[in-house]
Amino acid sequence: MRMLTLFVSLSLILVINSCSDNETGPTQPVPATPIDLSAVPLTDSSIRLTWVDSSPFESGYQIERNQDIAQDWAVIALLLRNSETYTDDELDEGTIYNYRVAAFHGEQFSEPSPVVTVATLPSAPSNLELTAVSGSTVDISWEDASEVETGFEVQRRRGINSLFESIAVIPANITDFHDGSLSANQRYFYRLRALYDTLGSLWSSELTAPTIPAPTELNSKALSDSAIWLGWRDNSHEETAFVIEREVVESGQWLPLTSLDANTEAYTDLDVHEGRLYRHRVRAMYDEAPTPSSEAVETLTPPCTPTDLTAEQDQDAD
Repeated sequence: MRMLTLFVSLSLILVINSCSDNETGPTQPVPATPIDLSAVPLTDSSIRLTWVDSSPFESGYQIERNQDIAQDWAVIALLLRNSETYTDDELDEGTIYNYRVAAFHGEQFSEPSPVVTVATLPSAPSNLELTAVSGSTVDISWEDASEVETGFEVQRRRGINSLFESIAVIPANITDFHDGSLSANQRYFYRLRALYDTLGSLWSSELTAPTIPAPTELNSKALSDSAIWLGWRDNSHEETAFVIEREVVESGQWLPLTSLDANTEAYTDLDVHEGRLYRHRVRAMYDEAPTPSSEAVETLTPPCTPTDLTAEQDQDAD
């Protein structure tokens, strides 16, 4: 009787399990692991992941990230099926991240892909400025936007058709460079990037600096109480214009007075007044790029010439 009871109990359990299996359906297959995962830093705050979809029936992909292999993995994204790329943004500059990707189908997950490790780029320098000091020298300055850079790379090219070449690697936290190995009457282009070990930031914007020699032999002469003549020597064959500048005596500030055509070597300032001291200088221009100015000259206008002069005879002289 006891054996009969045990047989009946086992039969009931098998029937119940069979019914339960029929209700949940067959076990879902496990998708294949994504292959060829790679990671490329795009900026100082973003990284792009790519992989090959090797599963014919996945429901989607799970992206995981951490900053230390010993740490727990954090799920940062769930993607639709057939996805093969993902961009992770809002990251910290110059920081190392680990990634792995797994495919899922329902509640079944593949083995995660092999881990890839990548660092974001350092932040690019900003506000690059060029100042043509002479016909052979350009000063470069910029703002350091990175907190992790190990240096800066300066590149230069001459003319619009040549390639950029590296001319200097500057230590970290330095924000200026003096380039004194240039040829006169040339147009040079510069760009700059921050370095973080073997990584380089995005390049700064390109700026151009023409090496236009300053005009020399500037002379002046007061032609009258309301006119000053200026003459100079044009030392460049590349300028696009000349700018006459005059100093505001009260503030010492130099302001542009007028712009003249290229190859001009004289100008008369008619906006002057009697008995005043004026200071002028001349600057050659290449488009809008600043170039060095000439030495300044000082000119004193004479007092006004008396007019309507009359003479009266002294009656007592007889």
